[in-house]
Amino acid sequence: MNQHLEKYRDFGDIRESHLVFFPVLKSEHFYLIVFNIKRIECVIIGNSGVDVPMEAKYGTVPTDMVDFFTSYLTTKKHPKAKKFKHVSPFRFLMSWMTKKNKVDCGVFLMRHMETYKGEKMDKWDASLEMECDSLQKQLNELRRKYVTKILLSDMNLVKGHVEGKLDAYASIQKQKHLEKIEARLKTLS
Repeated sequence: MNQHLEKYRDFGDIRESHLVFFPVLKSEHFYLIVFNIKRIECVIIGNSGVDVPMEAKYGTVPTDMVDFFTSYLTTKKHPKAKKFKHVSPFRFLMSWMTKKNKVDCGVFLMRHMETYKGEKMDKWDASLEMECDSLQKQLNELRRKYVTKILLSDMNLVKGHVEGKLDAYASIQKQKHLEKIEARLKTLS
């Protein structure tokens, strides 16, 4: 746990945190486990609306995470460590869960991490539609947004290369635009 949290320079002290997010990849499916320290909860947030028992969907991962997180809080002498020992993970059921979409769980995960602030389910607004064409348009736009942020992040070791490619593309597009204008002016003269 220390290794995971030490990756984030600005993490600070666990006693000052209200929410701790753990993205999970299991059986080619991404979902999120969130520990709400303020309300002493463990919430599972995922986009899959396929109706199967929680244990069949997630296995022992949520309860194992509660055990690991509780142990971590105990080592840090967190005042709420003992209370987490008896927490049962529960799953949010959201209107935008999908039954047909099997490829966008990573996009959903990122949106959930971006918008969930620890509120109760009925107060949370992820600004996602129910499963339909408009949801797919939203997901495609989010995918573009997240890919752009990742590629242009200072943490991307090849950011300079990406920026060079973008500049080259912009230059080509500008040249094509100028050629179109020139061609129009020739037809007008």
